[in-house]
Amino acid sequence: MYGVYVRINRKKKPFHFWANKEMATVKNVVEYNIAYSKLIIFYGIALSVLGLPMLKGQNNPFTFITVIGVVFLTILCIALYMLIIENK
Repeated sequence: MYGVYVRINRKKKPFHFWANKEMATVKNVVEYNIAYSKLIIFYGIALSVLGLPMLKGQNNPFTFITVIGVVFLTILCIALYMLIIENK
């Protein structure tokens, strides 16, 4: 929901990834907000998919996929933000 809000909102101020931290200036606010919203929407969908094995219960072999997948997904999203989106 947050990604959709960022996407449709036309604020002149950029939405930032880190809370309570001074960020670098953004050159194109609209382009930055669109890229950030795509990242947040991707993260939400991927978390939902990774959570599907948990529907079978906690004591199944696929729980490992959920736990390790969330760690790698979070690292991937932080890397994408810092390498691609932050430079916009």
